[in-house]
Amino acid sequence: MTDCSDEPEPQPFGVFPSRRRHEDAGGVDPGEVLNRLRLLEVQAWRERTEGATHEGSQRLGPAAEEFYEVFDVGSDPDTIAAGDANGALIAAIQALADRLEDRNVRVERQARTIEQQERRLDEQRADIEALREQLESLQATRSGHQGPSEE
Repeated sequence: MTDCSDEPEPQPFGVFPSRRRHEDAGGVDPGEVLNRLRLLEVQAWRERTEGATHEGSQRLGPAAEEFYEVFDVGSDPDTIAAGDANGALIAAIQALADRLEDRNVRVERQARTIEQQERRLDEQRADIEALREQLESLQATRSGHQGPSEE
């Protein structure tokens, strides 16, 4: 049996390294990332494999060159690093969540405004009905005080 105590523990595959490994870190505008993602053409395609005797795997996504051009990230314009793709998708999800939250706030505000307008409309209808009844009463009183018309 081999003593493995000197061998390093296997590390899980990490797409996003620890903050301790970040350098020159800065924030991104999730809305801008979403806008840039919308520029990319997403296609279904089969990967070419040089010298392979089998067909390449079916893939889905943008071309690496376009991703590199739009985001200017990564070290190789021929591949999209999983961390870069995932980071862009996370930022886009944040932007969509922000937009959804903003729309929900607007919808709630509009619903309250509509409720207030409906209450005011009901009040105005009641006021109109009361005025109509007063007018009918006045007309009845007036016609009752007048004598028969002379012909």
